[in-house]
Amino acid sequence: MRLHEDFGFFKREKIDDGMGNFYGKWVMKFRTKAAITYRQGSETVQASRLEGKQPAFLSIRRFSSAEDITTDWCCCNMRDTEFDQKTGNFKGAVYNIRAINLEPSNRQYYRLTLEGGVAIG
Repeated sequence: MRLHEDFGFFKREKIDDGMGNFYGKWVMKFRTKAAITYRQGSETVQASRLEGKQPAFLSIRRFSSAEDITTDWCCCNMRDTEFDQKTGNFKGAVYNIRAINLEPSNRQYYRLTLEGGVAIG
């Protein structure tokens, strides 16, 4: 598997406001090489594209930092997206992580189900 893309993974820094709510900026946890495959074909995928969503699969190598990824995190292609570390804001395409599984054909990789074009967080 060829991992040509450079993806950054982000976790929201949780700060309690004292009233039971949490807020915070996005903090980069790590960067790694990845391979992205945009989903095609099914009726639900075509319907989500009409809504402006962009479903995809992302394959990354399995290593210790990658085991911390949860569905609360987000990721982006660092070649196409700018990230401001001061404010924790993105400028470009950001993907929500919907599911994390081992790659069916090679268990040395994680296969993440992503959804772009939606609100992150």
